[in-house]
Amino acid sequence: MNLQHQLNDKRLPVNWTPLSNMHLTLLFLGNLSAWDIKKICGIADDVAADSVKFELELRRLEVNKQRGTPRILWFLPKKNQNLTALQLKLAQAVMTAGIGKPPRRRFRPHLTIARFRSQVEADKKILKTWCRQKPQIKVSVDSFAVIASDLSHKPVQHETIHVSTLTEG
Repeated sequence: MNLQHQLNDKRLPVNWTPLSNMHLTLLFLGNLSAWDIKKICGIADDVAADSVKFELELRRLEVNKQRGTPRILWFLPKKNQNLTALQLKLAQAVMTAGIGKPPRRRFRPHLTIARFRSQVEADKKILKTWCRQKPQIKVSVDSFAVIASDLSHKPVQHETIHVSTLTEG
């Protein structure tokens, strides 16, 4: 992503998310059995058949902090009714099927582009400069995927298990 190269000029202590690992999480389900994963793939196809393709606009950068320490640099999209409807349909269908646990937090769409290295204090002036930038990136959303994440690797590895295609609308 070209923006990563621009931001990298600031030489902040971050690990950039590889383009192949970038994704926007609709629903996090934790560890699932092979049977539940198979059911999730069917649910995803049903939800996709009832959802339309749309365009998502990534509007602003934000630093996510844990206990006051910068942890993640992410994009936040402009509010989008199609994205919200897709996430809600998926969450309801999965919970109705009794798979996974209800989310602990309210859905907040974001696209992680970098993770700050642990125990490193980032320069707050540089962070403010980053977050003042207003990149307007438009992304066509025509499908969504069931993804398995392997947290034992650095960076985290993501494997696409199944892709569901949205309808033309």
